[in-house]
Amino acid sequence: MKIFLLIGFVFFFIFHSSGQIIEIDKKYEITGAAEKGLLAHVEFDKTDGFYRLFYISKLSDSKIVVRNYLFDLDFNFLDMKENILEVEAVKKKYDWAEDFFINESAKNKDTSSIKIPDKMVKLIKRTSVDSFEIKIKSPDQDKPNPFIYKDFEMTNYKTDSIGNIFITGQNIGYITKIIKKKKVMRKIYTDVFTLQFDDKGIFKTQYCVSVKENNQTIKNFQEFFENTKQNSMYWLLLDNKGLAAWNKQPLSSPRIFKIDLKNNSITNVLDFGDVDFYLEPQFPYLYNAWIHAIVFLGSDKTGKWIHIYKCRIE
Repeated sequence: MKIFLLIGFVFFFIFHSSGQIIEIDKKYEITGAAEKGLLAHVEFDKTDGFYRLFYISKLSDSKIVVRNYLFDLDFNFLDMKENILEVEAVKKKYDWAEDFFINESAKNKDTSSIKIPDKMVKLIKRTSVDSFEIKIKSPDQDKPNPFIYKDFEMTNYKTDSIGNIFITGQNIGYITKIIKKKKVMRKIYTDVFTLQFDDKGIFKTQYCVSVKENNQTIKNFQEFFENTKQNSMYWLLLDNKGLAAWNKQPLSSPRIFKIDLKNNSITNVLDFGDVDFYLEPQFPYLYNAWIHAIVFLGSDKTGKWIHIYKCRIE
């Protein structure tokens, strides 16, 4: 059996970060002609604190390679097992495989799509536009466009432990393109926002953030995580950086913003900036509630390196 993970090292640093949020940064090189493949499934064992990562890569039209990587809680590499199997055998062997192949074959998958309850939509509709425009907060040196009432799409929502409601959305613009000598209006996605309402549904604050990297054809993924002290909300935004050569889904990298619930302020606590790091298409992030941490798994654009970052949610 070949050894696929050649080098593992850890160092602590911050990407344009205002706080000590990155606990682990590790990078492993995949040797020779080996292919990491796509991350298809992740398991976490609370008993021993081990992570199992299952990667799948195509060997032929009928056979695939399944590589099972084993890491400890701090993502120190422990073991890797490789199996070459028929596709149908993989589906029988692993209970998660059927869903993976369905998702992998889906076209134009939009990972930011989510069904918003009707009551959330009504919160926006019953709030005056003037209220939205007055109560705007943005991170330092970030000057995004504010929420535009008619031209936006809702993307996610979260209710915290005391009943505050957070709704994310993304502004929409339109450009004209000439296609076969005809003018065609094309929808593009621009800046993102979060609207905060209290437990009575009263609007409190609008948080706006500029999208740094976006091909403008798909919505940016957004998610929320409440901290353990229940006084802050972490807002995860994935910047779209292009399309992966190994998969027709967007390459993305994360930014995290911290919303202080006491003074209704927002700061940028994690920004990967120009780092050549791309998240796994099927798993843009892993949230481990047991250790209150977000784990980002990805690779460089060549797919020759596995990158692992663990970020603490205080």
